Amino acid sequence: MDYPIDTRLALISLGYTDEHFDVACNTQGCTIERWDHLDPKPTPEQVAAWEPQWKAEQAVKDINAEAYARIVAIAPEYMQRNMTARGLEITQKLVAGDALTQDEIDERDAIQAVWDQVKAIRAAANTMTSDPLTYADPANRVW
Repeated sequence: MDYPIDTRLALISLGYTDEHFDVACNTQGCTIERWDHLDPKPTPEQVAAWEPQWKAEQAVKDINAEAYARIVAIAPEYMQRNMTARGLEITQKLVAGDALTQDEIDERDAIQAVWDQVKAIRAAANTMTSDPLTYADPANRVW
């Protein structure tokens, strides 16, 4: 069974060292892959006590991944950079005291509308990751 890397801290707190288990990393993160050779092995009670932490860690990863996917579906990263740059140009024009054309006003409003959606997704993700066990089940997530 694979366990999140933060379990390493729990194992170390029980007196184990890095020699007692193997850590493997991939694009999804790191896990403890082998700990069957621990002596003494963690008790079922210890493993059960860590389970909420593992579930919470996985829920946070899942929530953040879903938030990212939702954000880039609305505004891919290149679009976010372009909106930031264009927003700066519009702001500089206003700071200089120049009036915006109707096209620039429409563009500014469109940028703001997209950004409001991004902020709403971030706010929802922040709410859910602040209580990850409640939102561990994707059916409980409200975007």
